[in-house]
Amino acid sequence: MRRATRPPGPAPPSPVQLPPSIGPTLYIDPSPSVRGTHKIEHRLFSYISRNWRGRSLVSYEVIINLIAATTTSTGLKVYARLDEQQYPKVEVSDEQLAAVNLVADAFHPEWNYTIKPSDN
Repeated sequence: MRRATRPPGPAPPSPVQLPPSIGPTLYIDPSPSVRGTHKIEHRLFSYISRNWRGRSLVSYEVIINLIAATTTSTGLKVYARLDEQQYPKVEVSDEQLAAVNLVADAFHPEWNYTIKPSDN
């Protein structure tokens, strides 16, 4: 398995507090827009998928090696490594979530919503 050491990443961000004076609202839509996606990702993932088609992904080592063995028709080579760093989970209490002014969208409200400044 190919491994590389990586310096520790930045500390996880603190929960964002939107003050009432922020003005405009923040719309959350997790689906990537066509403009927002990187073209290289779409072209690369199809080659990665082809490379491991029909293979059992039984361990990280197998997955990393299959990804790292991927090349594209234009000669792009993929380098892969396993990131073994532990990332802490951020717990948000029910009270903290209730304090955020969320307005659900009509289409898939569980995914799409608007965060508006608090009224208080």
